[in-house]
Amino acid sequence: MGAVPRGAADRVRPRRGHRLPRRGRPGRARDAQPVGALRPAGVQGRGRRPVVEGEAGDERPVVGEDPAVAQALELYRTLWHEDLATPQSAADSEAQALTLFGGGSVGMYPSGSFSLEELGSTYPDLDFGVTPIPGPDGGSSSFAGGDDIAVTSDSEHPDVAWRFLEWAVEADTQQMMSEVGTVPVHADVTLGPYSDRGPEYAVLGEAMVNGRTIRSVQENALFNASTSPWVTMIAQGVFGESPDSVDDAVSEAQDAMANILSRG
Repeated sequence: MGAVPRGAADRVRPRRGHRLPRRGRPGRARDAQPVGALRPAGVQGRGRRPVVEGEAGDERPVVGEDPAVAQALELYRTLWHEDLATPQSAADSEAQALTLFGGGSVGMYPSGSFSLEELGSTYPDLDFGVTPIPGPDGGSSSFAGGDDIAVTSDSEHPDVAWRFLEWAVEADTQQMMSEVGTVPVHADVTLGPYSDRGPEYAVLGEAMVNGRTIRSVQENALFNASTSPWVTMIAQGVFGESPDSVDDAVSEAQDAMANILSRG
C-alpha cells in the first residue's frame, strides 16, 4: 500500500524489461522525495510458484528457479542504485518506514493491512491510496496468514477450546473483528462488509482472499529471522555493488534454504 506523488512514476526507469504499474489507485503525498522506502516484500501472487514446494518434511526451495524472484530484486535494486529510495532503507529495520511515509518524505511504502488504521489515526490529513503489489507483467502479490490458532494435545479442556475456535471463525465474530480494522479470514465478511468500508479496504480484502502463505515447519528460519536466507538475499541483491549481486544472492539463498530444509 502507498501513495505516489504526481510524476514520480516517470522518474523510475526499471531495468531488464521491468514496467512500473500504470493501474491501481495512487494518491498524493505532498513534497514526497524520494520515491520509495524499501522493505523485504513477497514475490508470490496468483499464477506464481511458491518459494518452497513440497509437503512438510519433504520440502525444497525454488527461489533459484522462479525468475519472478530475481525480477523483483532487480526492480528494488534499480530504485536503490538510482537514488529513488530513501537512504535509510539499507539499515532501517522498518521502524522509521511508516513515519517517513506518513510525514511525506517518501511516496511509496510497501506494507500490510495493519498500517491502514495507524496511518488514518496518526496522519489524518495524509492523502494516500492503496494498491496491490504489482507483478512485472500484470497480476499482483500478497501474503496472507502465517499465524495459527490451535488446541494443543495436552489441553485440559479441549472441548471448550474447540468451541472457542469455532466461535472465532464464525461470520458474526469475524464481522466484529473487522470493525476494529482486522482483516477477516471469513471470505464472505472480507469481500462483503469489510470491503464495503471503502476502496482501501476492498483492495486489502482482495489481497487477503488471493494471498498465499509459506507452508513450512522451517518458515521462521527460512524467511522471518533477521539472518534468514530470504532477508540476506534481499539485502545482498538490492544493496550490493556488484552487477551480479542479484544472481549471486539468489543462488546463495537457494543453497542456504536447501541446507536448512535438509535438517528436517
